[in-house]
Amino acid sequence: MIIFTAPNIEITFKREEAKAIVKIEPKELSTEDKIKEVFGQDAKMALAIAQCESQMDSQRIGDTNMAKFSYGLFQINQTWHDYPAKTLLDADENIRIAHEIFLKDGWQRWSCYTEKFYLKYF
Repeated sequence: MIIFTAPNIEITFKREEAKAIVKIEPKELSTEDKIKEVFGQDAKMALAIAQCESQMDSQRIGDTNMAKFSYGLFQINQTWHDYPAKTLLDADENIRIAHEIFLKDGWQRWSCYTEKFYLKYF
């Protein structure tokens, strides 16, 4: 048996009765890798913001003292971003929406950035 591993793919070759069987299994990206993939060159800051906002907990619900709560990795608040809680608690969707917000407004929408709390995560 020969195993070849590349990012997100594992290929296993087995020799059975003189023929090779190829099994390709995509590997699930970690949350950190998903953030890196989506944010690219801005990933280091994005990771620090997510760490600061939610401790990388995709199910975090914050700002519960406000009329509308903040959800997920990047603590996206429904007051300013009208997405259902279920969508914001999906890690992939939260990352995608956070990236859209970042592209439009920069990091100014996150108090972890404006208050410089993110610095301890660098």
